[in-house]
Amino acid sequence: MNVPQPRRRQGWPDVVTVLSVFLFLLLAVPSPMVITAMGQVGGPSTLLAFLCFLWWAWHQVARTSPEPGVPQWVRNAALLMMVCALASYARSAALPLPSDERSPADAELIRIIGAAGLVCVLATGVTDRDRLWTLVRRWALMAGALATLALVQVITQQVWVDRLSVPGLSRALNLALVQRGLITRPSGTSTHPIEFAAVMSMAMPLVFAAAARERRHPRLFRIMSLAVPLVVLMTGSRTAIVCGGVAFLVMMVSWSSRKRLVAGGLALLMAVALFVALPGFLGTIRSMFSGASNDPSVRSRTNSYRIAELYWGHHQWLGRGWGTFLPKYWVFDNQYLNLLVAGGVIGLLSLIVLLVMAVRSAVAARSLLADPLERELATAALAGTLAGAFALATFDVFAFQQASYTFFMLIGLCGATLRFAVLAPAGAPQTAQPHLTAGGAHGRGSA
Repeated sequence: MNVPQPRRRQGWPDVVTVLSVFLFLLLAVPSPMVITAMGQVGGPSTLLAFLCFLWWAWHQVARTSPEPGVPQWVRNAALLMMVCALASYARSAALPLPSDERSPADAELIRIIGAAGLVCVLATGVTDRDRLWTLVRRWALMAGALATLALVQVITQQVWVDRLSVPGLSRALNLALVQRGLITRPSGTSTHPIEFAAVMSMAMPLVFAAAARERRHPRLFRIMSLAVPLVVLMTGSRTAIVCGGVAFLVMMVSWSSRKRLVAGGLALLMAVALFVALPGFLGTIRSMFSGASNDPSVRSRTNSYRIAELYWGHHQWLGRGWGTFLPKYWVFDNQYLNLLVAGGVIGLLSLIVLLVMAVRSAVAARSLLADPLERELATAALAGTLAGAFALATFDVFAFQQASYTFFMLIGLCGATLRFAVLAPAGAPQTAQPHLTAGGAHGRGSA
């Protein structure tokens, strides 16, 4: 017997609609474009993320029916991280910190609350499988659009997005293409090619998963599943190679032998094509690793451990305050070290717990789901999250809104896949559940 699905209140957007708008604001609006009067938190995506937390918190107070008995590992870990950030913020308020660190601390707290809101809303608010796939499909289309923009940037040697003008937002005048050897590194709408590489690497598994399920425009999604890995390589950074490689390998483990063979062959052809089109490309990539000992950025990262130990020794447990360790002191290029100094042992552990819970949720979902396509989605969420975990070790992810929010969205997706896996592990009909809309919490038969 078919069980009626929960219905949305007419005229009110649901979680998928709101998060789709969020992804558009995050990825389509260039990162430097903010509401000038609001400073660091003036980005449209930052404001919407913060509103998502308020929305989720209001839903918890207003809902009249209990939530399904689903493990909420990801949601609870995100809230724990937010509480740790609040504790660190409270402690930093009592420290004699320079005045120029107060505003970054406020901004970082707002961003962390917003990040927790995104995780909670995505992990607990999507109650329809098709709607979750709709979100993934839109996310993949955004990644494909960014890949197209990146290719145009490389071919024309123009940033293009610096010419955009949105009423109420500042201009993105500080964006520029970066050269590394013979490679022109695209940045899309991101602040820097490294951030762009991380964003595309984390989104790449979702493009693969969406392409496997797509029926309306399969050719378009196949092209995107080639374009996105190509652009990841073209960003010419260690972050791209490491994070993209991690995401690709995790996806390959889940594929059939035939699909692995095809993917490996396409990857080889892509490398050959880049070698022919850009004769110095492979040499530049090789030099990033073979000459790493003489690379100033690598030496800076190596020295970061000594610097981190020095600063951490003064504020071991709660740190000096999230967001207060400014580049004027040192650029760690490692979010784990930065958080150890800014958030202390407790802050760093809260992030690690969140990562572990996300991985645990995705692995559990994959083991419970019977549908191969849904298993691939759970694997894609896992692959993107692991790519983000490696990105945290290569640069200060939390200082870049596109990379940080993409990372937290993937963590929320891990929780969402577990939700569906537990509620209907073997493809059983989905029961009616309370769902989150802008109009309130509603279940079957609501008006």
